[in-house]
Amino acid sequence: MSCEWRRACPSAAVRTLATAIILLSGPAHSVAAQAPLAGGLAGSWVEANALYQSVSNGYGDWQGSYLRAVRPTGQIDLVNDFAMKLPMFVISELLGVKREHREQFQQWTEAFNTFTGKVNTSAEENDRTVRGMKAMFAYFRERIVELRARPTQGLLSDLVQAEMQGDRLTPDELLANCVLLLSAGFDTTANLIGNGGLALMQNPAQMQRLLADPGLMTGAVEELTRYDSSVQFTGRMVKQDFEWHGQNLHAGDFVMLLTGSANRDELQFAEPDVLDVARKDNKHIGFGYGIHFCLGAPLARIEAKIAFGTLLKRLPNLNLTTDQLEWRDNFSVRGVLSLPLAFDISSD
Repeated sequence: MSCEWRRACPSAAVRTLATAIILLSGPAHSVAAQAPLAGGLAGSWVEANALYQSVSNGYGDWQGSYLRAVRPTGQIDLVNDFAMKLPMFVISELLGVKREHREQFQQWTEAFNTFTGKVNTSAEENDRTVRGMKAMFAYFRERIVELRARPTQGLLSDLVQAEMQGDRLTPDELLANCVLLLSAGFDTTANLIGNGGLALMQNPAQMQRLLADPGLMTGAVEELTRYDSSVQFTGRMVKQDFEWHGQNLHAGDFVMLLTGSANRDELQFAEPDVLDVARKDNKHIGFGYGIHFCLGAPLARIEAKIAFGTLLKRLPNLNLTTDQLEWRDNFSVRGVLSLPLAFDISSD
């Protein structure tokens, strides 16, 4: 993040966000410490699977009406018109964000991603980021108070009740995880769908394999995650001195681990630079590894299956209409800003 943002960011917000589970390690990140969050998410996977059936079969009000509207045009921007909408719809449903607030939440999430992944920000971006972060914190604080008084069904209410019962979530941890669940649950999945869609457009033979055999979809999602994941690296702090391939590392050193490179490791994957939707034994680390494995991975996989299944079924003969792609100016999340596609006009 830029030095200007460091000066502009409220220190209380940084201290609160530092308690989020993805930023902790050791005992604070133990299985026991994750129990409230993981338990809440476990129940949400059931809801997510029900949502999968609802969206897949009925396409939901928002998705069905949108696809009906764009179908006569024969054109769609996969990123802005689709990939950004589905994850926000799903994570908002799970967190209990009202539909009228979702557009605002997308703007707040973009502000948060400026905080986490953009350098050399302008004064205008700094101001927008600070305002967005403050507004998002205020919203969740208000919702937490409401849910303490009147619990409902859903992940956010479950987390509030866990915090009230002293089940290892402090108020700051609760707030930080709400913010990060919304942001991570939206942005990384949206870019997984965008990057995966681009990979399929650039590899039409693989797209045809999926069309011919929809049973390949589960494995295809794993392959698309490996091939061009939305998160290309992670960071770790060295716990003790050791030597690694001739490089001396010391306790307290910060190291960057290039997961995107590991997912193209020729010692792990046959033909790693080739997209193969039927790839077997696909042990990629697009969702992390070990105790830091992404808690939201099951949900992201479900959403990706919805997205790719819907696009291939509902929009025939998809093809990319530009070779001029612009990538996001963000070092923590990889994705294209726009992905214009054309398809054959047809009826339901």
